[in-house]
Amino acid sequence: MAIHSVIPEQPAHSSPQEIHGSFLIESGVLVGFTGDMKLSLFINGEQEVFSFFAELLYGMSLDGDMLHSFTAEVGNMIAGNLSTNLAKCSIKTDITAPILLEGGSYIMTDWTWGIVWSFVFQTRV
Repeated sequence: MAIHSVIPEQPAHSSPQEIHGSFLIESGVLVGFTGDMKLSLFINGEQEVFSFFAELLYGMSLDGDMLHSFTAEVGNMIAGNLSTNLAKCSIKTDITAPILLEGGSYIMTDWTWGIVWSFVFQTRV
């Protein structure tokens, strides 16, 4: 799984669930895929969770602009790893630049179908 290759902590996770129509994102990062598969990867999480990821990966928590940059980079790393895994199945994709979603609620409405897969990390926050 792409997330396990990036984050050195084993999360608890739910079963993937199908969604139709709109869904809500509070904060996180969005990375698009182009090529043989056109899709979007949303990584929804509070800033404290991304700061925890930084602490796991680099031994220090982040905030402010450094945390924003790191959050976008986490999206890049997970999407890039997923794209590499898809290539092993002869599915060619490229990823778009990450879009940071913060400071409010985003209702994603342009979707006819999608999958939500929730991961829970035990942070020390």
